Amino acid sequence: MKNFVSIITMCLFFLHSPAIVHAQSPQKNTSANSSHNDDATVLSKALAYFSSKKYHEALILFRQLTSRYTLNARYIAFYATCCYYEWQFTAAAELYSSALPKLGGLAPHELSFYNWACAESYFNEKDYTAAIPYYIKMLGLCYSNERHDAHFKLGFCYYFLGINNIAEVHFKQAYDYYCTLDTSDTWKSRRAQLKNMINGLENSKANGHDS
Repeated sequence: MKNFVSIITMCLFFLHSPAIVHAQSPQKNTSANSSHNDDATVLSKALAYFSSKKYHEALILFRQLTSRYTLNARYIAFYATCCYYEWQFTAAAELYSSALPKLGGLAPHELSFYNWACAESYFNEKDYTAAIPYYIKMLGLCYSNERHDAHFKLGFCYYFLGINNIAEVHFKQAYDYYCTLDTSDTWKSRRAQLKNMINGLENSKANGHDS
């Protein structure tokens, strides 16, 4: 999924104006205009840090801006991505969840990454129910050679929720994708792990313990 980041970074070149969107408390005086211009500079710096993958530095600036402004959904997604790469998964999940319903016009691959990162954020917080719909949305947007990880994680979401029949379906799909993707030793341990999970679920079903 790391190759998604280059798609997001490229999109920054199409953001021609660094104008802040809606100020929470707009003022109409010289001091306010100066402050607004300063904040536009801060946003430009945040975007530059983001495009250079300096997520910690960008995160600090996005957090500063959101204390004074309501940023548009695209910038919120950038902010969420910074949180994601800084392992601040609770914040990332909340930000992605608020931004994604407003981002329908973006390129599918960019949306695919946001849905993946949102799902991963929920997964890392052990909120498997919340993670599932974002993994599913990601599957409808990504390239076919990127589906293996989503099926793998969906399998574990359903497994941890005790829904073993659906978990088995996703584990089998993940296994097939990993075999198709690369038959070398790169994914040898992952394929072995999946095979063990599938065998375990099949044995459980045979013993009458399937959900």
